[in-house]
Parts: sequence; structure tokens; C-alpha cells
Amino acid sequence: MFADSRVLTVPKAACGHLTQTGTVPADIFDWPGEPVWLARHKAESNPDYLQIIPYLLLESGAQISPDGIWCYSRIGGHEKRLLQQCSCGVGGHVEWGDRSPTLASVAENCLWRELKEEIQSPSIESLRPLCWLYENESEVGLVHLGLVFTAVWKSLCLPEVSPGEGLAPLGFKAPADICTDEQFELWSRLAVSAYISYRETT
Repeated sequence: MFADSRVLTVPKAACGHLTQTGTVPADIFDWPGEPVWLARHKAESNPDYLQIIPYLLLESGAQISPDGIWCYSRIGGHEKRLLQQCSCGVGGHVEWGDRSPTLASVAENCLWRELKEEIQSPSIESLRPLCWLYENESEVGLVHLGLVFTAVWKSLCLPEVSPGEGLAPLGFKAPADICTDEQFELWSRLAVSAYISYRETT
């Protein structure tokens, strides 16, 4: 199903409170456990290890929309289990080429690579960590641990997806609408709920 490439994981047993469905603020921005590199096809079927997924919410700049998160639907791609679902997160697995001494730099390397793969000419302000994210209600969720970031889209033009990525852009949508729309994957709804809570307290 997947190429035999290595992806970054951490032992689930070391993640403690991060392994309950929901989000945890990323106040302590460090490894939740000792990093372990596994072949992706083995990691996808091993619930003892969680694959860290940096996951970026793109906020609309005021010149495009006063309050929105960029969204898309999945019409193709490698992950067949997420087909036809909507998402507002850009990101993916941490690959061997993203490795770096700190979690912050690893996540940043991964997100910039994913942005350049999925979006043509990405234009964002600095990445900001928001929360950890986990859900145990789906086959996909059981083996992944999200690390959610936000960034403001700076361009005057809407993001354009790269050819061949299997994404259909939906534009910027109001965060409250995303949270209540079950067409969106649970990860997106959880991430945006955390985003709304953060904005209400800052």
C-alpha cells in the first residue's frame, strides 16, 4: 500500500494524556517520547507507535477574508481511507529527510516540504504551534499523533493546489462552520475547535 520509506514515530506508551481523543495545548514543545524511525507500511499497522503528523491550519489574511481557514476535499492521493472527506490541514508524515535535533525544527522542515508539495508558491507568515491532537475513533487516527500549527496566508491570491496531489480547493471557510460540518475529517474539526478556543483566550 505504501512505499517502504521510513517515517517518524514515538512509542504510544510514552505519550500518556496525549492519547485521548481531543487536543492538548502545545505549551511544552518537546518530544513526547523517544523518536523511532519505522518503515511506513509497518507503522500503519502497529498501534504501539504513533506517527507524528505536523498539521497546518492556514488562516486567511485580512485582504482575502476577515476570518477563515483554508479548506479542501480529498479526491485522490495515497491515503485511500480519507478519500471524499474534507480537510483544513496541510501536512503529513515526517520523513527521513526532515530529521533535525529538535522537534520544532523537524516539524518546520516537514511542513515546508508538505506546503511546497501540495500548494503552488506558498506564502505564509511564521509557523506557530497550537496543540497536540489525537483521536481513537478511526483506523487512521489510532496510529497517528497530530502536532497542529497555524500560519497566516500572506498572498493576495487564494492558495492553488499542485497538480497530481488529489486535492480540490474549497477556499477559506469560517471556523465555526468547519466544526459543525461532518463532511470534514475529525482531525480538522478537533484542530479548529482548539483554534477557536485559543483565539477566545488571547
